[in-house]
Amino acid sequence: MKPSRWRIKTYETATGRKPVDNWIRNKRNVPSKDKALIFRALKAYVISHGTNLERPHGAPLRGGLHELRVRSMDGRRRYRIIYFQELRKERMVVIVLGIVKKTSAISKKDMDLALARKRDWELRNTYD
Repeated sequence: MKPSRWRIKTYETATGRKPVDNWIRNKRNVPSKDKALIFRALKAYVISHGTNLERPHGAPLRGGLHELRVRSMDGRRRYRIIYFQELRKERMVVIVLGIVKKTSAISKKDMDLALARKRDWELRNTYD
């Protein structure tokens, strides 16, 4: 029997904003030709492997976060899609941040934002 696929959700604020969706749609962040590449990587790796993704395609971070690594079509940009496993729902991940990585490490500011969004999601999405 084929294992079930992972479902993907994107982070949504209490007011209904979807900052990850907005980041992907913004052409200054992600040129059109790279959007398809990111979606293909999400489908090929995250939907298939979830949080079991290993280098070079992904890596665990801290605080229960994981990253998907995607290089642009021209090889000049490195995208990072930060996500976590939704523990209350089986085989579901929530994308909390998308960035263009410019240094060797993800910045403290970006990690803090991703962790804050994860905590916010977990507080607002309790399933009793």
